[in-house]
Amino acid sequence: MHRISIVHYQPLEGYPPVMNIINDLSELENNKLFVITTNGVNNWFSNKNTFIKRIAFNSHSSIKRYFGFIQFNLIGTYFLFKSKPQTILTYETYSLFPVFVYSTFCKTEKIIIHYHEYISPEEIATSSLYFKFLCYLEKKIYNRNVFVSHTNQERMDLFLNQHPTINKTNTIISPNYPPSNWYKYARENRIEKKIDIIKLVHVGALSLESMYVKEIVEWVLNQNGKYILHFYTDNIEPETKKYLESIKSESINLFGSINYFDLPKILINYDIGLTIYKGHIPNHIYSVPNKVYEYLACGLQVWYSDKLISTKKFVETEKIEGCYEVDFSKINIEENINNSWNDNIDFLKSIKTNEIIKLIKMN
Repeated sequence: MHRISIVHYQPLEGYPPVMNIINDLSELENNKLFVITTNGVNNWFSNKNTFIKRIAFNSHSSIKRYFGFIQFNLIGTYFLFKSKPQTILTYETYSLFPVFVYSTFCKTEKIIIHYHEYISPEEIATSSLYFKFLCYLEKKIYNRNVFVSHTNQERMDLFLNQHPTINKTNTIISPNYPPSNWYKYARENRIEKKIDIIKLVHVGALSLESMYVKEIVEWVLNQNGKYILHFYTDNIEPETKKYLESIKSESINLFGSINYFDLPKILINYDIGLTIYKGHIPNHIYSVPNKVYEYLACGLQVWYSDKLISTKKFVETEKIEGCYEVDFSKINIEENINNSWNDNIDFLKSIKTNEIIKLIKMN
């Protein structure tokens, strides 16, 4: 029996890729899977074949947040020693303290560190002392039997420039693909109809500061009912929520979050998925957001911000159809919209492969 521990400081429900990994690993034979994470507002995710230990509450209060760090680090370390994993899969810098302590005293076959995000040196320089301390431990742990994973090559290149001593053969590119069964579900259940009103959708975090929320809303309002725009989110800044709720139009609607695994049931009712980052930090510029893959898997066309360099490269390299670069600061959309299924079959076949799973299966 191969023992695997996943350490993920942030609540699982906000990170679909780790939920997908847990589900996939739980189906492998001769594995025992143990997950260490924190409590969220709504702990809806579970897996019958996996023990999930939720420790601290991830709070916006600085005092409660640092108390949560202490809880997570102490109790998380205890549970690693208790479960004695042979393989550890850990996510992001905030998760590393228990892994560092455990791997200092106990031998592991491999440690895999996956980064949902890319943090630039400039952002680290302005971060808290606690985060800088974790970055210090992070550099120490890279000298052990560690594999590092990023979501695309551009982020990996930036990361390796920061950490030139890391062995490049121990790096993995693992895009945040949705479950492979989404394509089959969407293909069988999407209803083709004559297009009259074009339905736009945005799923995920919303911010007036870092996204073109106001710009796309005003553009939709000026289209005289030709478009409707729906937002789905459980992560919205107060000012952004106030702005959207002030819009009195049937063309604009704000909805709360939905269970991630129910997302295809929602997306198949729309024509175009939006990704509207302004690209104010490298993490956004060099990203292919999860939602791009999810929209495509459900047969939608995609409008993505022209500031997203890695998304543009993905579209060009994979020859993705129905994926359009848009300058959301001065929107000028050409009339190329239709209601037909957007079928990028070569790309959709590739979402069945997860490089992290492949590496773990090599034991």
